Amino acid sequence: MKRVLSIIICVLSLSFLVGCTSDSSEVTDINGNAKSSFNVNETAVYEDVHYTVTNVEYSNGDEYDNPADGNNYVVVTVKIENKSDEKISYNALDWQMINSDGQEDSETFTTIDSDTNLNSGDLVAGGTKTGTIVFEESKDATSLKLNYYSNVLFDDEGTIEFIIK
Repeated sequence: MKRVLSIIICVLSLSFLVGCTSDSSEVTDINGNAKSSFNVNETAVYEDVHYTVTNVEYSNGDEYDNPADGNNYVVVTVKIENKSDEKISYNALDWQMINSDGQEDSETFTTIDSDTNLNSGDLVAGGTKTGTIVFEESKDATSLKLNYYSNVLFDDEGTIEFIIK
């Protein structure tokens, strides 16, 4: 009897652990349709948080801060709206740019967006944050994709993809 009870407890524990670790969240558009790739000005919804790339600009820098020869800065404006019931964290480092050479780049630290940078922080339920993230990419890049990682440390693939170019 003890053995049967132990087996039942083990099976229930495993079921509980699998249920806790499985990711049932999916990315949708604002109409609830499953989708993983979005264009500029399209809203992606993940876990009741709305993510929108609202603008993309290309910059050669300023008199104090310039990209390397043959490159330009790609300044992406991101809007995050927390429509969930819980506080969420956001971070510019959760976003990565993939260029036409297959290179995945992190945010470039520059002064050209010092007053608009997304940075990091928390959003309470109902909160909104809009900010910029700058990447340094080749002027010759034929495609650029911006990936959002819901867990940048553990996810191998982006949660949401935005087509920039």
